[in-house]
Amino acid sequence: MKPGTVRTVGATALLLLVACGGGAPAAETKKQDAPVEAKKAEPEKNKYTLEREAKAQAAKDAVEKKTKMVDELTVLPEKLPKKLDKACEELGVAMDGFMLKWFPENWPKLKTKQMADLKESCTSTASIEAAACQAKALAAAPEELNKAVPDILLACIEKFAKKPAG
Repeated sequence: MKPGTVRTVGATALLLLVACGGGAPAAETKKQDAPVEAKKAEPEKNKYTLEREAKAQAAKDAVEKKTKMVDELTVLPEKLPKKLDKACEELGVAMDGFMLKWFPENWPKLKTKQMADLKESCTSTASIEAAACQAKALAAAPEELNKAVPDILLACIEKFAKKPAG
């Protein structure tokens, strides 16, 4: 073979490779397949997934609404009692009214213990401001918050109880 013949054979082989589907056209094929693969990566959501996501969003919205309502409700009354005992007594009256209003069947069975626990908690951990806030909030609480007593009581304590120095 002549020295120039190797180049000609190599060039011919390259032309045949390209002409028969090798080389550059393979890259174009990959480019066309790429959008199809991208579509496969994001599967369409079925109705069960959409329902689950809607329920999760509704639950999240409900929690946010409840938190906002509790926050708006837990404020100080215009006039504060002078002594903690008086504030705790007012809280007891408000709690009794709240429970009779929203749970009239169950409250008489639970009242004695719950009221004793409330008084003990109020006199030992709360401040006049926190107890007054709790009484005002319970007296004004709408039915939507009838199961949020712990949230209401805690919100007032967090807002108005005196924090120990430390």
